[in-house]
Order: sequence, then structure tokens, then C-alpha cells
Amino acid sequence: KRDPLVREIEPGIPTGLSVPPDEWRCDKGIHPNCFVKVTGSTFLMGAQSTDPSGSGYDPAAEAHEGPPRRVTLSTYWIAQTEANVSVYMKCVQAGACVSEEVAVGGLFNFGVKERTQHPINGVTWQGAHDLCAWLDGRLPTEAEWEFAARGVEGRRWPWGDEPGCGTTEADAFIDHAHRRMKRDSCENNGTVES
Repeated sequence: KRDPLVREIEPGIPTGLSVPPDEWRCDKGIHPNCFVKVTGSTFLMGAQSTDPSGSGYDPAAEAHEGPPRRVTLSTYWIAQTEANVSVYMKCVQAGACVSEEVAVGGLFNFGVKERTQHPINGVTWQGAHDLCAWLDGRLPTEAEWEFAARGVEGRRWPWGDEPGCGTTEADAFIDHAHRRMKRDSCENNGTVES
């Protein structure tokens, strides 16, 4: 039986997620747009680049990322992958989102027919907020997002502390962002599996 707070979209992304229905759970279902449970924990959030022996050291950390601090989160559910262009278009068609909140052209996927199943990128904070609200959900907090990506160990990258796979940091970031990690040579150890 479905949770009455969960709505479906094409066959849909469930929303209002206190606990998603089994078919939407990555551990039980088979739907590609599944949700993973992130068990609450305390972790070191943030980074610093000034003290190599200190907590949260990352040589590339910027001042706004610190100071590192302990944060405790409750258990939550998060989508395993990004919302795609098709879902955002349905939000626009429903009048809950506006296309002006998304960048177009170049590497941006919005408005490109061949990229409707690609992640919606170039979205403003307001556009992302509106999409989540339309889905009866919310954006993850900064702490939830960082914990899902870095895990309790506070890794620099979801798979570890090195860029990985023999790539530069920029290539590793782009590969991760587009779920194109070289899985044959990278071990994927992030809290949220991709």
C-alpha cells in the first residue's frame, strides 16, 4: 500500500518521503529513480586548509568551508541521482516551476531534446526549491548533502581522499557529477551509492 503523502510522476518520483514505498527504495525496488536511506550519525562537516595535522584538512579547502565542526543528523532519505530534465519540464508544465530559473546552451541540458533523461543542471536555488516543493519534498540541508557525499569519515571525495582513477581533480569531479566514474578502477565508498 502506498503512503498517501507520496505522489507519482511518469511513473514518477515519489515525494513526501518519510519512508518511500518499497518499489522506490534502492535496497528493495527496481525503479531507476530510487531513494537511499542515510542513517543518522555525527560527522565532521566542513574543511580547512591551514593545518595539515588538524581535523578536516583539505589542501584545496576555501575559507567559507570552515571551520570543521561536529554535526549530528537524524536518519533521512535522499534521491540516489539527480532529477532529470523531463521531471523539471513536467514541473514547468504544471505551473509550479519556471523555465527562466534554468540556464540554457552550452553544457546545460534544459531545452535540448536529446537530453531529457540527463540531470537538470544550471538550475537556480529557487528553481530547485520550487521543484522539490512541487514534489512535496525539500532540498537537502547543506549538512545532509555533505554527509551523503562524504560519509562519516569526512572523505574529500565520495570514494576517498584522492581525486581517483588517475584523473585530475576537475575530471574526477565532473565524472562523479555525471555518474561516469571509472568503476573498473575506482572503489565507490560514498554514503550514497551511485
